[in-house]
Amino acid sequence: MAKVVVLYDSTCSLCTNSMKRMKKLDWLAKANWTPLEEWNSIQFSAEDLREEIHVVLENGEVLKGFYGVRKVLLLFPVTFPVALLLYMPFVPIWGVPIYRLIAKNRHLFFHDKCTDDTCSIRDS
Repeated sequence: MAKVVVLYDSTCSLCTNSMKRMKKLDWLAKANWTPLEEWNSIQFSAEDLREEIHVVLENGEVLKGFYGVRKVLLLFPVTFPVALLLYMPFVPIWGVPIYRLIAKNRHLFFHDKCTDDTCSIRDS
């Protein structure tokens, strides 16, 4: 059975910690958690991958950012009810900008936790 591929930035403390927490909830082993640095596809640029989470579905469709997180939450029994709320009309109107704000500024909050003193996202 094909799994959903969740690409995450392994050099980002927030991303890695989120992946570890979500992996514990993946009781049914529905996701393949892959560091974006190990993804061998010309489908995305490294810059695109570092900007937001990418979720590759079994059919090859790609969900990014808020939509990817929403899909991943739908996979796990314990987060399923929350995921259903995220599918309600108008939720993406605030969900997308909130996700982008956190993703864009994650280095401001978690830079001190970068293991090699470098984070993938930097101030422009």
